[in-house]
Amino acid sequence: MSNEIIIGVDEVGAGSLAGPLLVCAVAIDKESPQIYGITDSKKLSSNQREAFSQQLDSTIMYKSFAFIPHQVIDDINILESRKKGMQFVINDILNQLLSFNYQIDNIKIKVDGTNLNLHIDYDFKIEYIIKGDSKEYAISCASILAKVLRDAKMKEFATIYPEYGFDKNMGYGSAQHIKDIQEIGLCEIHRKSFCKGILQRKMQCDFWNL
Repeated sequence: MSNEIIIGVDEVGAGSLAGPLLVCAVAIDKESPQIYGITDSKKLSSNQREAFSQQLDSTIMYKSFAFIPHQVIDDINILESRKKGMQFVINDILNQLLSFNYQIDNIKIKVDGTNLNLHIDYDFKIEYIIKGDSKEYAISCASILAKVLRDAKMKEFATIYPEYGFDKNMGYGSAQHIKDIQEIGLCEIHRKSFCKGILQRKMQCDFWNL
């Protein structure tokens, strides 16, 4: 087992007003063929992401996901949530690889974004790549899998809270979503710490309209 293994890590939902943060890590043999067209999930259509997700299930070695719910994000902030999620999935992937005797020297960890100073259970150097989801294949794969799984979860929430259009905005701050928050208020899965400014602006407008 001498091939180089790349662990790619990315997250989806960091800027969303509602729902979980979803972090994904994948392990890929660097020598295995790459699927043509895979890139940053934000550059792909929903149908493309779904198709790639199905193909990836049979080509990647291991994958790991971490859901960080809205309550935790409100409690510890989004940065700490990203770190906790990434540390969990990296350790999970490493445990899987090392249990099958992959050599430590052949494992490389690549994370999307700037240096988060992640602390993992093993002595590995982590490479942080700005816009890594469009530059590094393994990170792109993690980005796609995370996006597909989180979108599916937000569509489930849309059936519970249909008035917010979560199946369309995926919890992000679209103009209509912001308007819905101002008119209806928050639902259970909204991140209160993210929506304070929206509600404050609504209160200010109501005051001046008295």
